[in-house]
Amino acid sequence: MKFLQSSLFMIIPSMLLAGCGSGIKATTYSMPESVGAVDGVSPAVLAEGPAAILKQQAQKQLAAGKLNDANSSLERALRFAPQDAGVWYEFALVREKQNRPEEAVQMLKKATVYAGRDKKLQAQITQLEAQLQTRLAGVESSS
Repeated sequence: MKFLQSSLFMIIPSMLLAGCGSGIKATTYSMPESVGAVDGVSPAVLAEGPAAILKQQAQKQLAAGKLNDANSSLERALRFAPQDAGVWYEFALVREKQNRPEEAVQMLKKATVYAGRDKKLQAQITQLEAQLQTRLAGVESSS
């Protein structure tokens, strides 16, 4: 009897909550034009979400030569957006600077899969992959 009471105690509220979900529309928000940059992050990037913010942070860290910090930021960005081609591309740039061209090529392959119709990003991926392949070919021939 006690089991039945505890089961009903859990089932009835969940049924009521399930009925409440119908008809609810998700609302998307954009940053008002009056909002300026926050900690150096533009309003457009803020509106894109945490992955975009982390990607921009990683770009700054990479430019400053803070490769481990950039790597950490990109790992966090991937948790939010694992199919973001731009994050994979930035990861490849970090791996290139870390002198890990094989890993960079693998990351570029993932970026290519997710790049879709982004012609600019596809061109950047192709250019970096060609540089890395040339570098890898030079390493293999000198071995």
